[in-house]
Amino acid sequence: MRYTRNPFSVAVTLLVLLAAVASSPAAILKGPYLQGVTPSSIRVRWETDAGKDSRVDYGPTASYGSHVAGDYGTYLPASGTYLHDVPLAGLTADTIYHYKAATGGSSSSDHTFPTAIAPDTSFFRFAVYGDTRGGDTLTPDTSVQEMIAEGILHSNSTFLIHTGDAVHNGGIYGQWKSHFFEPSRPLLYAMPLFFAVGNHDMGDPFWAGTFFYMPSAPSTWYSFDYGNAHFAIVDTNVDFSPGSAQYAWLEGDLGGTSKTWVFVAFHHPPYTSAVSEYTSAIQQSLVPLFETYGVDMVLNGHVHWYERSEKNNIYYIITGGGGAELDTTQQIANPYQQYWESTYHYCTVDVTAEELLLKARYSDGTPFDEVYIGHPPMLNLTVNPNPVSTSSQVVIQTRVQPIISNFDAWAVILLANGQFYSMLPGKGLMPGAVPLAQNVPGLASVTDVTLLDVVIPQEVPAGAYTVAAGLFPHGTVPSSMGDAAAKAFPGYFTSETLTINQ
Repeated sequence: MRYTRNPFSVAVTLLVLLAAVASSPAAILKGPYLQGVTPSSIRVRWETDAGKDSRVDYGPTASYGSHVAGDYGTYLPASGTYLHDVPLAGLTADTIYHYKAATGGSSSSDHTFPTAIAPDTSFFRFAVYGDTRGGDTLTPDTSVQEMIAEGILHSNSTFLIHTGDAVHNGGIYGQWKSHFFEPSRPLLYAMPLFFAVGNHDMGDPFWAGTFFYMPSAPSTWYSFDYGNAHFAIVDTNVDFSPGSAQYAWLEGDLGGTSKTWVFVAFHHPPYTSAVSEYTSAIQQSLVPLFETYGVDMVLNGHVHWYERSEKNNIYYIITGGGGAELDTTQQIANPYQQYWESTYHYCTVDVTAEELLLKARYSDGTPFDEVYIGHPPMLNLTVNPNPVSTSSQVVIQTRVQPIISNFDAWAVILLANGQFYSMLPGKGLMPGAVPLAQNVPGLASVTDVTLLDVVIPQEVPAGAYTVAAGLFPHGTVPSSMGDAAAKAFPGYFTSETLTINQ
């Protein structure tokens, strides 16, 4: 039998298919991800294949309670997609919010974001890494980047700085998803990102300038404050020489901040043992500004390893081990180098009122190098009264500055005749050094702690005892006074004499 196609049937079928396509929900291609966080605001971005309408539901729980909706989608003709950028305002500082993003009938799952801490407060941690790019392909091996993203996600950091080279070829639209947004997706859902443009991120179209929020756009340099710290993000792919627009901006920006700590982040390093572009130019043009205006730390990428240098009390950190193929050979002498290792890694930086602690971490989170900037001693110990007799009361108090998260246990030690004892409330003397308080991951505020308020038992022999208090790595139990002093965090170990009379 010969089959004859019915023209009317074909037309109906086409109309049904077109209607199905027209009614299908927009697909979320990238995100949602977080930009431009402040104590009271944040920007939620995502990309869709269709639809200009945007909605973000947010609130203290997954029930939300607030939303922003409207025409926040911008059509991107180079990709035929829409970028949504929804600002949320009126938020509470230092608060975790739940949120979800939606366009048309498509919605993300529930995620959370932290707002920034209040201005001029301290005690926060941020993460920094760079050079996450794979090779010049749309399907690179991103296993290292995924592991690092997972580590940062669980590092108790509140925001993230990327030092550039997210992708291999910034002008290729497809690489932005496969090289960066997809392997870093869980991290970008939850942690606000500040981006410094790398040389590989350049291209036509300039997708880095599209995907990342630049407050001073079309300029690709900008700054922001977070707590008691100031951050300047520089673009070393654009003229930064004296007389340039970027140089004038940076000089005014650094000269205008009164924050306790000042960081500068950009891609190309000024000091390195690798052959790198612009090192001399950066040394001649930018380093004098850093030294004049009291910059504390400069964060770079470009070279695919970790390298720490110090010059005139400024630390220069290369953190370019985010996933790109490692550089393995030091090519030139770097007279300011203090530490070097070719390894995949990221860094965390703890910021307090009076100290900084940067830790370089392998991709599994294990620390392998650190930089401490502070003003020890930071722990004060008082023993009152002194001397005392048996059967009288002794009170031991400490005042501890913010507890660094990796050094999170106090210990009180009573040393007599070479033996360690701890004095526990209600228990008297106990053999060994016993941690009496532990900090949750992150940083604690300045704390007055009564470590001991007990009656000295009759069985305690007369003599001079040493009472010591220290801040030790979690799980560390010192075996002697010397061991305790060596293992305690710098500036967090002190002792007093306790004299007991018959």
